[in-house]
Amino acid sequence: MRVSFIILVLFILKVFAYEVHNGETFVLSVPKGTKIYKKNKELSLVQNPVKSDEKLLILPVGYRDEIRDIVLTKKYNNKTKSIVISVKRGNYKKERLKVAKNKVNPPKKLLDKIYKDYKLVQSIYKKQTLKPYFSKSFILPLDSKITSRFGNARVFNETLKSYHSGVDFRASVGTPIRASNDGIVVLVKEMYYTGKSIIIDHGGGIFSSYSHLNRANVKVGDFIKRGEIIAHSGVSGRITGPHLHYTITINSKKVNPILFTKSINSFLRLN
Repeated sequence: MRVSFIILVLFILKVFAYEVHNGETFVLSVPKGTKIYKKNKELSLVQNPVKSDEKLLILPVGYRDEIRDIVLTKKYNNKTKSIVISVKRGNYKKERLKVAKNKVNPPKKLLDKIYKDYKLVQSIYKKQTLKPYFSKSFILPLDSKITSRFGNARVFNETLKSYHSGVDFRASVGTPIRASNDGIVVLVKEMYYTGKSIIIDHGGGIFSSYSHLNRANVKVGDFIKRGEIIAHSGVSGRITGPHLHYTITINSKKVNPILFTKSINSFLRLN
């Protein structure tokens, strides 16, 4: 009875309520011509590549974002409605890993390179292309067992260092890695923590990255098609064994790749 009453109140007040966990992606379809604001700032909407009369709000909720309500204002046909997104904390686990000591606390002589690599990657994520390069649903780069899930706290050699910003797929050295969707290669580089890595810009503010590779088959500037073999897995970077580390970054925020794929794909299918 109480739930029904709350729904009735929200309907009367023209408020749409949703729930999302930190590290997830909120996707909402709206008619073309809609404007959405957050604290009087208009948010960018992405053209749905499979529906010409529809745009998508693709809103990442970062792992470290504040646990609170996000209030948006939607304007369409001279009508104004509120959208309330209640952010909840995800149930993330802790995992303990043993790696070489220099991978926990890297040598001082490498700190400058590590910092420059970090700044380079962040600058790539800030150069967003609003127009989507993709026209089909996203796929995962491997059909393999997930050995480490998004959001797990990473304890390296009994020292809490980070959270897991992507998912790890089991992959022996040399396993073919496929692009999760169409896009442009914006990075192919060997880095200290992630080893040989590739980043693809899919447009719409969405980037996928593939790390700990053995060999890359692409170069910066290449236009890649969904399912194309872009690399082979390896053991490069901070790693306990061969696998693929796969991430999705939206508006500079890393989100759960598995849940992102489910969320976005529900809007990329023709009825």
